[in-house]
Amino acid sequence: MTDDVSTFNDCFTLFLDFLGSSAAATTWPRERQYEFVDLLISIAQMQSDLQIDGDAQADGGYKIVIRPNITTFSDHIVVSYPGIPKEHCGEFYSPALDELWSGIVLQEFVRVLSHVAEHGLRMGLLVRGGFTFGQLFHGQGVVFGKAMVEAYKLESEIATTPRIVASEALIEKVRRDRSDNMKFFERDTDGHWHLNYFAGMVGDARQHGSDIGLWRTAHLERIGQEIALLQQEATAHRDLKKWEWFKRHFEVAAR
Repeated sequence: MTDDVSTFNDCFTLFLDFLGSSAAATTWPRERQYEFVDLLISIAQMQSDLQIDGDAQADGGYKIVIRPNITTFSDHIVVSYPGIPKEHCGEFYSPALDELWSGIVLQEFVRVLSHVAEHGLRMGLLVRGGFTFGQLFHGQGVVFGKAMVEAYKLESEIATTPRIVASEALIEKVRRDRSDNMKFFERDTDGHWHLNYFAGMVGDARQHGSDIGLWRTAHLERIGQEIALLQQEATAHRDLKKWEWFKRHFEVAAR
């Protein structure tokens, strides 16, 4: 066990799920349900165990390649990266690497989130989650530890809108490592910090050569359709607020 990368470590830990998946399972027409199943299958194919490889480079440097731990079950996703893997850096480790590592990992989380949020939005689903830093065992099909409990509580109790709520422990670490990395977060009106995956969605669209104007218009039309439907339902007040919150943040990122 101690020789395996799947041990208890301090990890950046994200717990993510889809808002509206219960309605998808019970009220959506069959063809639309199959679309959602296809999305879940594509996410499940992302599933992986942590791998850390390092190689000395010809220029005297050292390259570390890390694939995250990703576990999926139903419509839930758990993604984790370890804190700086000092044992794999050897003589190349330095405190400066600690400062850079948080930024590298946060960028990777935004990349994963942007992919999931983009595909969910296309079929009328939003995402929410909890994001923290702490002790976790993640590997061999097992997710267990304090960080998992905290991320789940943030998702289920605090992230009532389609946001990825960050824990105080994570924000404290990010600020300590490199305050510039707070650019990945926004502070909401209730004081909670959340990971800004909206900007990542726009960046991904540009990277794939999309016309941002058309891309923005298409998504706003889809958002408008969902809001219009919910406005017709007397009991859909909470869901309506979630879509209105998402629309405000999407418009700011995509303007």
